[in-house]
Amino acid sequence: MLSMADPNDQTTLREAILRAELKALTDETVQMNKYRSYFEGDQPMAYSTEIFSRTFGEAFAGFVDNWCEVVVNAVNSRLKLEGFVINDDEEFETAKKIWEVFRKNEIENQQKDLHEGALVEGRAFVIVWPDDELGATIDWQPGQLCRVFYDPDRRSKALWAVKRWEGPTGEVYVTFYTPEAVYKFTDSSGINKDKRPESRSALTEIPGVGYFPNLTQRNVEGEEWPVRNEYGIVPVVEFNNTSYRSEIKGTIPQQDALNKTLLDMMVTSEFQAFNQRVVETSSNAPEGGWDASPGEVWQFKPTFDADGKYVPSQFKVFEAADPSTYMRPIEMWLQHMALTSSTPVRYFMQSDRGGRGDSPSGDSLLVDDKPLNDKVDDKQDAWGPRWFDVAKLVAMSIGIDGTDMMLGSSVWRDPRHDSRLAKLTEGKTMVEIGIPVEFVVTQIGLQPDEVRQVLDAVEKAKAEAEAKEQERMAMAAANSQQDSQPKPSESNSE
Repeated sequence: MLSMADPNDQTTLREAILRAELKALTDETVQMNKYRSYFEGDQPMAYSTEIFSRTFGEAFAGFVDNWCEVVVNAVNSRLKLEGFVINDDEEFETAKKIWEVFRKNEIENQQKDLHEGALVEGRAFVIVWPDDELGATIDWQPGQLCRVFYDPDRRSKALWAVKRWEGPTGEVYVTFYTPEAVYKFTDSSGINKDKRPESRSALTEIPGVGYFPNLTQRNVEGEEWPVRNEYGIVPVVEFNNTSYRSEIKGTIPQQDALNKTLLDMMVTSEFQAFNQRVVETSSNAPEGGWDASPGEVWQFKPTFDADGKYVPSQFKVFEAADPSTYMRPIEMWLQHMALTSSTPVRYFMQSDRGGRGDSPSGDSLLVDDKPLNDKVDDKQDAWGPRWFDVAKLVAMSIGIDGTDMMLGSSVWRDPRHDSRLAKLTEGKTMVEIGIPVEFVVTQIGLQPDEVRQVLDAVEKAKAEAEAKEQERMAMAAANSQQDSQPKPSESNSE
């Protein structure tokens, strides 16, 4: 689309595409910022009223009990990329070379941030570019910074991508990626040189700019403009969550209701934590007003009704509020969040004395974690090919032949690692009390092929142990026979 013969037509088309993409990115950023705020605990009091605001002002400003973070971390903690398997690579040399570049780019930390971004904002990106020192740079990007446009007839083929970010002193940069070249610009309309964040990260580079940028060509020393794209494909890989949907979208209503209930409990504790005595009288206030300071005595003048009959004053007690009135709905909202997000309820409620929030083990752990593990499996199925796309870009960067025909898959850590460890611990205990290994391995949740592998290993270990024992016995017998032979000195004496 950008290969039109007339350079003026190319420039006009490129600027039109950039304006459209940057406007769409700005529109989408509003919702993504909302999800990021909820994840980080910056949550508005959605159900507070005007009367509440007038009464308490800023007394409870910023109070939240953030459970959106738990929902995301429950998934992210089980997502761990461990490498790649490449077809026709029996010695794993190609996979090792690619993974070494990933390690140089601190993939352990990068993948946590990227997966978190895809779960929170609904999308995140990786940009790959050749590098003389590392072999290739692998940089994750938040969803607020990038946008990729795909071929309508081939959804997996990126036609172009755009990245917009803010520099350390407020300047706004824009980079436009095509299969042929990379175009770099500065958006002078977004410059704010007074803005100097104390720390820099990918998330602090999200610019607050308008829809229509004022782009000027950005020249980098030692680079041509535009920069030639040696890959021949767009080097921006998108990791999108299901339907570009944030993982916490469905839990925000429960989070809002939970904060409201907790705030009601705090306000109640402020005024009704203890019994309160009340005097009921139809008289005016006592001399000096209603002063409850120590040592003060209230004196009430006799009060009479319309018929002249004396009306005695009465003293009553307001009972302290019962906290369980609020604890029950709080537990209800937590259970709803667990159900909505497929997160085990123990992530929300834990107890030292036993109960629904305690950590299960063995078969209970497998059942309790199944919805969460199924969700993690879905993320691995969706993002595994995207990581392999990144691996192919890395392979091209370091000059591996046949990269365009390279087939393979990503290797993930088993999300059921914790439950399997619990089952193996139970199995170890069963073996220690004398239950045969052959029976134990069929009871701890292993797959049929895994059972076969374990039994084969057990048989091999038994055979090796028996062979060693026979060798030991043979050596002992030989030594015993040698000891029974008469020594040379003894035969001479005879």
